[in-house]
Amino acid sequence: MDHHNPSTPNANAALDTLNSPPWRNRPAVVAGRSQHFNELQTRRGDGGLHGSTTIALQPLPAEVVIDHLSNFRADINAPAGPWDAVIDRIIDQPDGPLAHAMSTPWLLTLTANALHNTPDISTQLLTCASQDKIRATLFDTLIPTAVAHIDQTNTKTAHYTADTVHTWLTTLANHLNRTPEATLTLDQVAAIGAHQKQRNLIVGLAGGLAGGLAGGLAFGLVFGLAGGLAGGLVFGLAAGSLREPKRIAWRVPGRSRWPRALAVGLAVGLAVGLAVGLAVGLAFGLALGLVSWLVIGLDTTDRDRLHLGQDETRTIHDDIVFGLVIGLTGWLVFGFAFGLAFGLAFGLPLGLASLSTTWYYAATCIEFRVTGVSAACPAVFLDWARRAGLLRVSGVGYQFRHDTFQQWLLNSVEPARLPDKAA
Repeated sequence: MDHHNPSTPNANAALDTLNSPPWRNRPAVVAGRSQHFNELQTRRGDGGLHGSTTIALQPLPAEVVIDHLSNFRADINAPAGPWDAVIDRIIDQPDGPLAHAMSTPWLLTLTANALHNTPDISTQLLTCASQDKIRATLFDTLIPTAVAHIDQTNTKTAHYTADTVHTWLTTLANHLNRTPEATLTLDQVAAIGAHQKQRNLIVGLAGGLAGGLAGGLAFGLVFGLAGGLAGGLVFGLAAGSLREPKRIAWRVPGRSRWPRALAVGLAVGLAVGLAVGLAVGLAFGLALGLVSWLVIGLDTTDRDRLHLGQDETRTIHDDIVFGLVIGLTGWLVFGFAFGLAFGLAFGLPLGLASLSTTWYYAATCIEFRVTGVSAACPAVFLDWARRAGLLRVSGVGYQFRHDTFQQWLLNSVEPARLPDKAA
């Protein structure tokens, strides 16, 4: 949870949440590394989770490892030769590198899967002189095996190769290695791209052009385009602080947003109405206040989304829905008061501005398609990598299945390939 951060702010925040309503006193299991747990325990007394019981995992005994490999082979009805070679080495050398490596569930699982998909790997495992070498040998099979099992009827992933997947995962590994966070959410994909400032301006000007065309319906094309492009330029320059995924929710457990939204909406409406004038200004102010009330009332914070639960694959989808609802609401409200053309001139830019996360995600997809540093559709790739066992999900973010796999990617020179027989 706290990559390269000894103060562990994320872990502390998670424990604070679990110790507070509505999570407090609920049954929960919190998994972590022994070293990290000991550090938290030193800072927080009882490990941070009030009334908790500590369970420390121990190395798997040799007999458990042997039983698991034997049962796995029997379940898939695989030839006994390669499996027996590994099992015999563990029996003959219970203190050897292979036996020590298999005592961890992570490497035991990788070994069983590798023997299943590439039986010839048993010969390589027997020649490894250290646990690090065994781990690297097993990692060599992960990406080629995942690619070999791609459904060729799925047009979204059928073009994936071992080379491209290795490149894309290495890009992700480098990005996570440079950031304090250990996960990547879909709204953070834009941070991977190398052309951040250029993308800000392009997205801002594109949004300004769309808003300017809409404004031209009410104020004339020249005035609308000038205002839209100017606003888009400002938006692009300030975009770094505006990129936050949105999600609509009518009700959030434990928090009421609508009274505050109503107060803000009334304040905005009255302020604008008094500033512009009591006739048209008051109508415009009330319309703007109504839209502000809906925007604030429907929006959710990170903490709200934590309580509601969120699908990691729907971050961009939820942002699009939010922008469409806000844009349509603005169009209808202003359109009812001043006409549909005027409503479109204000509603469309409002909806476009609400879609800042989506625009940057789309611009990053285009950049990835041109440069090839990552998949052109990150949402599809990250979900495939999770299902293939290369990544896992933590909250609404993706992270590597194990940090040792991430380090292997950072240190590897070129992608490994399966033997021709297995491929």
